[in-house]
Amino acid sequence: MLKKIIIGLIALVLVAVGIGYAFGGTANASEGDQPCVPSDAYDEVIHHDAVTHVVHHDAVTHVVHHDAVTHVVHHDAVPAGPNLWWNWSPNHHQGPFDGPPAFPVDDRGTWEGPHENGGPSQDTFGTFQQGEGHGSWFHREHGTPGVDAYDETVVDQEAYDETVVDSEAYDETVVDQEAYDEVIHHDAVVCPPNPGDQPPPIITTTHTEHHEKCAQYYSTDDITTTINYVLSEDGSEWVQGEPVVTDVFNTWVDPNYDPSKCENTPPPPHHDTPTPQPAPPVKHSAPTPVPTVIEAGL
Repeated sequence: MLKKIIIGLIALVLVAVGIGYAFGGTANASEGDQPCVPSDAYDEVIHHDAVTHVVHHDAVTHVVHHDAVTHVVHHDAVPAGPNLWWNWSPNHHQGPFDGPPAFPVDDRGTWEGPHENGGPSQDTFGTFQQGEGHGSWFHREHGTPGVDAYDETVVDQEAYDETVVDSEAYDETVVDQEAYDEVIHHDAVVCPPNPGDQPPPIITTTHTEHHEKCAQYYSTDDITTTINYVLSEDGSEWVQGEPVVTDVFNTWVDPNYDPSKCENTPPPPHHDTPTPQPAPPVKHSAPTPVPTVIEAGL
């Protein structure tokens, strides 16, 4: 008997916990969401600038060579000059001369000349003395060599290379993607109606006892029908959900039983499947649910 009561209570608790968890999850999810703010549909325009890159173009050039500018100067032939020589004439009032004298100037005397051709020691060049002791001093130099006639090219302007620019260097901006406006459409936000707080469940119970004359046992039957409110499909109102029926059936020993007063003792009562108590009508148009019966028997 106690086992039947415990099983029935457990079944009732499980049903209540399941229903509470379902509604609790929905409520928590709603509490975590941002409040609904209605708004009209609108178009959002986002402007995107053009995407570009810069390409550098070097200058286009070519080289022009300019030859040197010259003119020719003619030089006539120059005949060779003769060998030249000088003789030394000391100042006699200074006493005997102690040479050699410096050429071409010496304050101790005078170089006389130049003389062409002739003279002493014609194969001797430079300053030399003719004779010994206080002999005469002479100086001889080579004549200038002859020069043939020739033409000289005089450069008025050196040759050079000129770089001519055909096209100046420049930077070109290349458009990879043109600028454009992006239109994003936002639909209108329509907030559902607020159904308010969930109504409490509808709970109905029936208790029946079955006694028979001269019976050793009697029975009790407790039937509980629970209907919870659920949100309608559009979330605008609370409607009644499916009924849940819990049946607890027990047999008891009749303390007033006296077998001496009874000719026949009937068998213990048995439990038939109870008929659920009719539930209030459900407001939505869904098909009529089949009651769920949880039976806790022997």
